[in-house]
Amino acid sequence: GGGGADDDDGGEGTKLVAEAAASGGDLLANLEARLKPVEKYAVRLLEEMYPVDVAAETDKLDKGLNENEWDVDEMQRRKEEQEEDAEESEQEQLVEEWDK
Repeated sequence: GGGGADDDDGGEGTKLVAEAAASGGDLLANLEARLKPVEKYAVRLLEEMYPVDVAAETDKLDKGLNENEWDVDEMQRRKEEQEEDAEESEQEQLVEEWDK
């Protein structure tokens, strides 16, 4: 169907994100500066319709990070247990070989 030239950016959006990130500047400011007026309007409209509670989102991320830290600690503990079990089984094998 009848789409215009504005329907597909031909990968330019990805290029813009990469350029903005590579420039080391403020990513959002660089992206916003490159938006067409109608795109800026759409962004403002979406921000008003679906406001983001920054504090709540930050709390969610903090909880997720804390859970990940626990997972890392748990994985480290399990790894140490497995190493201890492996050492014990090696020692048992040596004792069995000596008994033969």
